[in-house]
Amino acid sequence: MMTSSVTLLTERERVAQQWRDALGKHGVQSKVVAPSDLANAADGQTAVVVDVDSAQLDADELLCTLGFLRASGVLPIAHVEHGRPDVEDIIAELCDGLITSGEPDICLLYTSDAADDMQCVD
Repeated sequence: MMTSSVTLLTERERVAQQWRDALGKHGVQSKVVAPSDLANAADGQTAVVVDVDSAQLDADELLCTLGFLRASGVLPIAHVEHGRPDVEDIIAELCDGLITSGEPDICLLYTSDAADDMQCVD
């Protein structure tokens, strides 16, 4: 099986560490990319976690980022702590409902059908 890798699109170390810890428990590698470096986030990845609460992404940039990832054939996953009620429905649609807010959600996501899409399970 190919080594699984997920890109974390965030500038917040706490979010990156939370995901690295959760993914590491399942042998999934991750790399952290700043939201300003979107092109490198999608490069060769099957899944990209987007930090919805990133200070670098206003609502328009967030929606463009999620749309770009989908158009690139990447599975976008939204990590939401505080929420963006003004675009919440669009985020859910662009991410096919793959939305997390903490470690329990990350672990549930790993055991879901999304894990197959991320090539995390056999």
